[in-house]
Amino acid sequence: MKSAARVEAGFYHHEAHNYCFTHNSPNYDLKPILHTIKAPTLVTVGRTDWVTPVASAQIIADGIPNSRLVIFEKSGHSPQFEEYDLFQEVQRKFIADYLPHLVAK
Repeated sequence: MKSAARVEAGFYHHEAHNYCFTHNSPNYDLKPILHTIKAPTLVTVGRTDWVTPVASAQIIADGIPNSRLVIFEKSGHSPQFEEYDLFQEVQRKFIADYLPHLVAK
């Protein structure tokens, strides 16, 4: 399935998401506890993501020890669809770097 078709096939309820964070959790902020994440973490973001901009992804990556930030230059909010092959390559490399025993030789 082409990347655009995968995005179009998704079933999103952005209204519910927006309502939740506007009315139920307006002060939802995990930044103060990001440093407690101990697992190696891959933070991904699309260059033109307006939902979670690059600056926000950078804050997340800076707050998590041993994190790796990857910016997908040709993507918005869904690089896993918009740059599918590159996204898979980045994930595989991250797994190989931190969990080499899981990678087929």
